[in-house]
Amino acid sequence: MVYRRPVLRNTAQVQADIERKAALITAAEGGTIKITETESPYSQGFEIVIPPGALPQDTKIVIKDRVANIPQSPTGLVPIGLPITLEPDGTIFKTPVTIKIHYTTEMLIYAGVTDPTNPAHPIDTGWRIEPVILANGGFMC
Repeated sequence: MVYRRPVLRNTAQVQADIERKAALITAAEGGTIKITETESPYSQGFEIVIPPGALPQDTKIVIKDRVANIPQSPTGLVPIGLPITLEPDGTIFKTPVTIKIHYTTEMLIYAGVTDPTNPAHPIDTGWRIEPVILANGGFMC
């Protein structure tokens, strides 16, 4: 005779994204949303600057930390933090926006950056400028 224990399964859904901050950005005035350390230990220092006229209409922009169901990193790249999501998904900006993502020297070392003097990795400022991606006639994040 074989005895089996019943299998208990957790049916609760794991929340993949945790909202950190949301703001209504007006199309005419634009605006800035910045995450502080008290708002998120993961995405602290994240900032999006939306200039006047970048949005086609007034839009609630939401910043979230992705804490579950994290996609695999591309081959050869080491993530240095949790992914950050912006909503509404598919928002197309009429002009470029600025997105800043803070990182530390320790994060870069973990990611395998061996030469902190390399201008592609300006450790002294904690910021890196990335090119804007043009999609569907607008600038998309």
